Amino acid sequence: RSRLFLDNILHSATDQAIGAADNQFIVKLYNEQAEELIGLPRESVWERPIREVVEKGPQWLAGYDQIIAESEREEVMDHQEKVVINGESRTLSWRIATIKDPQSLTVGYIILIRDLTEIIASNDALEDALASANEALRF
Repeated sequence: RSRLFLDNILHSATDQAIGAADNQFIVKLYNEQAEELIGLPRESVWERPIREVVEKGPQWLAGYDQIIAESEREEVMDHQEKVVINGESRTLSWRIATIKDPQSLTVGYIILIRDLTEIIASNDALEDALASANEALRF
């Protein structure tokens, strides 16, 4: 039951890539959006060390195995950067959180990646429209 529930969550998260690894940095979860964004099929990632996934993945993924490893020092790490995916500039937001057991020992990591490109473009367009409207009201 709990596995089905978890699978439903992963499948329903249509706007975020979700991955999870155990405390040995072995990939345990990888949803369809992660597959699409990273460009590696689930079968090539499942039960593989994150280091291997980063090495096989797109160039923009380089170095993230180290960022994930460093997240052990912090409960939650947020990161945002511009990358090029399929020739397009994209803005990605990363959230890496440690997964703790009841004794507060780290048992894994969850990685959430969201493409903010359209959100930022919409926000910029709205700001431009508001600036134009304010300018028009001055006359």
